[in-house]
Amino acid sequence: MPTRTSHCEVAAFGAINLDTIVKARQTIKRDTSTPSDFIETPGGVAANVARALARCGVSSALAGAVGQDETGAMLKRMLAEAGIEISDVRELEKPTGRYVALHDPDGSLAAAAVHGEIADSLPPDFFDEMEGAAASARIWFVDANLPALLLSRVMEMAGERLLVADAVSVAKAPRLAAILPRLDMLFCNRAEAAELAGMTPGASALELAAKLARQGAKACCVTDGARPAGCALQGECFSISPLNARVVDVTGAGDALIAGWIAARLKVPAGRPALEAGFAASAIAVEAKGSAPDNLNWDAIEQRMREN
Repeated sequence: MPTRTSHCEVAAFGAINLDTIVKARQTIKRDTSTPSDFIETPGGVAANVARALARCGVSSALAGAVGQDETGAMLKRMLAEAGIEISDVRELEKPTGRYVALHDPDGSLAAAAVHGEIADSLPPDFFDEMEGAAASARIWFVDANLPALLLSRVMEMAGERLLVADAVSVAKAPRLAAILPRLDMLFCNRAEAAELAGMTPGASALELAAKLARQGAKACCVTDGARPAGCALQGECFSISPLNARVVDVTGAGDALIAGWIAARLKVPAGRPALEAGFAASAIAVEAKGSAPDNLNWDAIEQRMREN
């Protein structure tokens, strides 16, 4: 287990939630209850990325906040047991974040709800006094659950580190607008990209990737469910298709994509191969329950890439 003085390759800044994942045994309908199975795991985009990176053998630190409550204490314990450095996870007098996802039997997301006041309320200087391993990491990842002013401050603190971001949701994607020209890689889905780029929701993933690149992003990947993603990378725009997968749970598919890409950046040349590794990680994740399943690791990613 990492110690307070551990050196980590990657630091993830953002939401730390308790996820309640509901897998319905029949199609979910309004105004009635549905027989379902429940699991609880650590969640939040930053936490999911850190967990998936740890699965891939990448030393990772998490920076964010939980509440001074039983849920927060449980999350810190679970994250530490997963091999994540948590010395920059602070406890505040607010409720720990919660996320609930309702999935139909085919694994698709029927509805979701989040209580993220603790992340929304963080001040711009929240990370200024970091003393743990996050400060030493050479790749920083941020999610748009953090307020815009705090994201701008993290950008300033990042210096020359590789800076990666996820747009999180349509509502939160605009928080990345001010730091877009500094991002070395942006991940978002088509709806989030349309909101951030100021384009119509009908624009294609490839069109959106090209627009975000023109707005300053050094590289970006715009996903579109099972349809081809649009990517802008090293001055080139292209499409890349997700790998075939038997969907069990889509929770964390995007987070696994990000983690796979980051892990690849530490192991293979930058460019399309790293994106292919990300999509392999995503395919592995959706075929299991939870956002960082036990079978997600670098060997499995390489095997999935060879098979495709």
